Amino acid sequence: MRKFFLILLLVSLAPGLASCKRRGSQSSTNQHATLSGDSTASTSSNNETEGEASTEPPAEETAEQKDARALFDKGNELYRNDRDREAIEAFKQAVNLDPEFAEAHLKLGLAYAAQGQAKEAKESYQKSVDAYKKLVKREPKNADAQFNMGMAYYKLNQPEDAVKAYRQAVKLQPDDGDMLYELGLAEMKLAQYQEAVNDLQKATELDPDNFRAGEALDKAKEGSKRMQEARKRLEDQMKKQDGASKNKNQNGNTNTNSNSNSAPATSPKPTSKTT
Repeated sequence: MRKFFLILLLVSLAPGLASCKRRGSQSSTNQHATLSGDSTASTSSNNETEGEASTEPPAEETAEQKDARALFDKGNELYRNDRDREAIEAFKQAVNLDPEFAEAHLKLGLAYAAQGQAKEAKESYQKSVDAYKKLVKREPKNADAQFNMGMAYYKLNQPEDAVKAYRQAVKLQPDDGDMLYELGLAEMKLAQYQEAVNDLQKATELDPDNFRAGEALDKAKEGSKRMQEARKRLEDQMKKQDGASKNKNQNGNTNTNSNSNSAPATSPKPTSKTT
């Protein structure tokens, strides 16, 4: 019964926060290009993490991949300027040329979502996750790929998987305020308020002008306070129930003992006399 009450409490407190924003200034990259549209970025720069440089030379792009990257950059620019329908067409062409273009699938999903095409968006997010799984398997130290995979999971309403990916990204790149911010939002959705407070606090320390992280931190603190108060109320309620149960048992035992003590004595059977 206690476990049921606690689960019900956590579910009722979990906020429906969303992190769907047009992050034109975001620095995340994959094997093709950044979300901000920088077509000169490549995965080789992401592999030099924690002082370990990649020993593998960057894979040479095919003609289709180069064309896909150009279309991605075009779609990214259109998306940032709220020309979502045109962006969708550019992203679709990009993934048709390169089906493993993980970030293009992710941005296609975001563009679909902006147009209210939920089914198409979900399909694109799932394709993005599938592509990123392959990428992080090849490049486990690619923090940006882990981060983008976390974003795709979050859009699929899979916050547990999102938190795992975000945490791996933060582990690889601990001084990235954007990663800490998104991790904090995902933790709040799971009602992991104290963890969110810790991560969002770090984000604000890294960038005191990050008002989004500041607002989210305030909400996380409020959630943590509500959680503590709710837990205390639940504990008090359970103590009252335990106390009432003990009193009931004690009263029952008292009545039983009282009935036993007040029972009338049985008269002995008369014996016959012999004359």
